[in-house]
Amino acid sequence: MKKRVLKGLVLTLVVILAAVLASCGSSQDHAEIPTVSEGKLTVATNSGYIPFVYYEGDALVGIDPAIAAEIADRMGLEPVIEDIDFPEIFEGVRSGQYDIGLAAITITEDRAEIIDFSTPYANGRQAVIVHATSPIRNIYDLIGGDYTVGVKTATTGDAFITADIGEERVVRYMHIEDAIDALVQGEIDAVVYDGQAAGEFISRQEGLVSLQTPYAVEAYAAVVPQSNPALLEQVNLILGEMTEDGTLQAIIDEYTARSAAAE
Repeated sequence: MKKRVLKGLVLTLVVILAAVLASCGSSQDHAEIPTVSEGKLTVATNSGYIPFVYYEGDALVGIDPAIAAEIADRMGLEPVIEDIDFPEIFEGVRSGQYDIGLAAITITEDRAEIIDFSTPYANGRQAVIVHATSPIRNIYDLIGGDYTVGVKTATTGDAFITADIGEERVVRYMHIEDAIDALVQGEIDAVVYDGQAAGEFISRQEGLVSLQTPYAVEAYAAVVPQSNPALLEQVNLILGEMTEDGTLQAIIDEYTARSAAAE
């Protein structure tokens, strides 16, 4: 299995370069930075990543919508947040249909070829979900056996497990709930998904557990069009300010607690 360790702990605030970013001034006024719609910050996200992006009733909430709203507010813009399919975020941002993407997006080299990443704002982990009675007890059992694994299409879990076990053993789903249902029904043997969200599914579905060892640890960042470096600079500046003044950690703590209370 390839080594894929990035720095930090799950849902711990990433402070790399935060002090530098917070102390740097902007090269442009907010008003001079081009956005998709004048006076608005158009944000692409994808629900289903508790506590990062999910619904409370009809309201789209979570760490990422709250960060998006805070960035927009500090830029003097109105946030417009759209819930779209996860694979569409990257092309939508690349083509300039959206100003930024925020959806617990992992930094990868392949993605960085078409979009720019902000400073990381949180860390996450990929978990392996199995039945409590499964013979799969660790990552090596999963990779070395002949098991089928469900993933959400175009996620890093998809990329990582496909690289490790090959296309023929991977079953892709547009919605992670469908992968969980397939696991419960015995159609697949395991699911690889974001660890925090995996914990939510496990808490609601009797008989499912996650392997003790994370499959991968990764850093989450916003994505911005490569054609808009001024916006990237502002997003990084504001993330640095939010780190310095405690707003970023407060958002992470709030939605982690809210999602736990909802169980």
